[in-house]
Amino acid sequence: MPDSVIPIAIVTPGWSQIGWVCLLAFLPLAIALAYRRIAPNSAQAMPPAIRGGIVLALGIIGAMAATIGSWVISSNGAWNDGEHMHMRASRAFSIKLPLDELHPEQATPIAFDALEAEGRIRTPGYAAGAYRDTEGRRVFVLWAGAPLTRIPTDRDFDIAVAITDPAALR
Repeated sequence: MPDSVIPIAIVTPGWSQIGWVCLLAFLPLAIALAYRRIAPNSAQAMPPAIRGGIVLALGIIGAMAATIGSWVISSNGAWNDGEHMHMRASRAFSIKLPLDELHPEQATPIAFDALEAEGRIRTPGYAAGAYRDTEGRRVFVLWAGAPLTRIPTDRDFDIAVAITDPAALR
């Protein structure tokens, strides 16, 4: 986000979502270590260099996945530069809308469960990206467990963010 703009207060992922990413990233390493503990005879059948290499590789891959995953889901943001409203979800999805194409006066609450995934990133309590509502309209979502507000646009999609004051988008 540029330094010259004021960010819009949206609910972003917390440590619990980053914790899930880290847990899932290190799960293969935990399984490999548990296998060595539970079935030591099977694990001993492999040469020590291969056993150690597998554990080292799983640890490095897990650390990289946790680092990248945490960086990706902690990079949400929404800001207004005076002419456009910008939204970034997980560095994988971003939009830039002229302010006159937003209709915050028509904002309505929307349940996250009413949306179907299209292109998205999701962990427990966190989701970002493109979804579709029950009528088939695309919705760009930034969700971190808080109630969502749907804001119509003049484009072929709406936005849904956890924001208490939709007028702040203007």
